[in-house]
Amino acid sequence: MDTLLHAIAPCAGAFLLGFATARLFQRRPAPQAPPPDESIGDAQIEAEVRAGRTVEALRLYRRRYACDLRQAKEAIDDLARRKGLID
Repeated sequence: MDTLLHAIAPCAGAFLLGFATARLFQRRPAPQAPPPDESIGDAQIEAEVRAGRTVEALRLYRRRYACDLRQAKEAIDDLARRKGLID
């Protein structure tokens, strides 16, 4: 049994090293953000804000400007403040 382990150990080590190296070089690239959707207009986003549909306004803003949720939330809140819809 001892001899068998000594014979297998170098093979297992080489396999693990090869597997780790392959994983390192075979990484998939990070997914790219979709391009901005220019068919969505600012008036459409503003209409959603005025109607009180904040979630829909956020979704449209994120699609229009290809930004993250935090940036969209700040922009929508700022728009609502400028339009006098929130304090």
